[in-house]
Amino acid sequence: MTASTLLTEPETVPQSPPPRRRGRLVRRLLWGAAAAVLLLVVAGWVLFFSPWLDLRTVAVEGRGQIPESAILAAAALSDRTPLASLDTGAAAGRVADLPAVAEVRITRNWPNGVTIAVTPRTPVAYAATPEGPVLVDRAGVRYEPVQEAPADLPQLQASDGQPMQDAVAVAATLQSPLRDRVSSVVVANDRIRLTLRGDDEESDGQTGEDQTGDRQSTDGQSTDLAGTAGEVDESGGLVYWGTVEDSELKAKVLAGLLAGGGDYKFFDVATPGYPTAGPSVPDATARVMGLPQDSGQSTSGSSETSEASAATTG
Repeated sequence: MTASTLLTEPETVPQSPPPRRRGRLVRRLLWGAAAAVLLLVVAGWVLFFSPWLDLRTVAVEGRGQIPESAILAAAALSDRTPLASLDTGAAAGRVADLPAVAEVRITRNWPNGVTIAVTPRTPVAYAATPEGPVLVDRAGVRYEPVQEAPADLPQLQASDGQPMQDAVAVAATLQSPLRDRVSSVVVANDRIRLTLRGDDEESDGQTGEDQTGDRQSTDGQSTDLAGTAGEVDESGGLVYWGTVEDSELKAKVLAGLLAGGGDYKFFDVATPGYPTAGPSVPDATARVMGLPQDSGQSTSGSSETSEASAATTG
């Protein structure tokens, strides 16, 4: 064995940085932490206390017929309030409480603005109440009293619950110009019928009768939405709608029948694939709808019934 074989490599021991170098590292860390804290403090002051990001302008979009002043008053956003501290959720809730508002969204526009985007309710019909006509939207929400019954909206005549829901659903399918012709949507005996305005007449919405000449309370009971029925123009005739099913198709079929002309006073779209039109209501249909047989709407002979069937469109 030689002396060289007894030699081993020396172990390397990690060396600690010199004390002076350690001190510089600690100071850098302390300065970095102090700078981060200072930056947070400044950012917080700018966001919540400085005048640079205060609320100065409020824009209102999509309000429709709702007064802008009513929306701003409901939002109650204080001028010069820091934008970051605004409770936009609470403000949106206050605006949503306005009866004519369906939806609302409030967004911040940095550095100094807010936008209130409103979706107003759209009326599809009105309900006659003892206090006067009230507009009703497609969700069945009664939201705005009006002084006079609208001449381009149908009146809802149905009892609470499913009958009223069906009446609203039918009214929601009616588009102009068809909607302008419909004076009322009536639900009675689980069947739906419409009354039509004459070409040159309008509803005045004051007192309440339907096409049969009877006071219209549907089932003899006053309801929240139906209320006291207003007088409707029935000179354009009557439509047997049947049930609420296929209402969109029925509305299209009825629009086509009316556009086709003819001196008809009765239209049957209960089976939209086989609609009929005629001068008066057949006896069988009158019984289904619960119309009085002496109302003048039922047929008095087989000849009129045959004529109504002959008006069937493909």
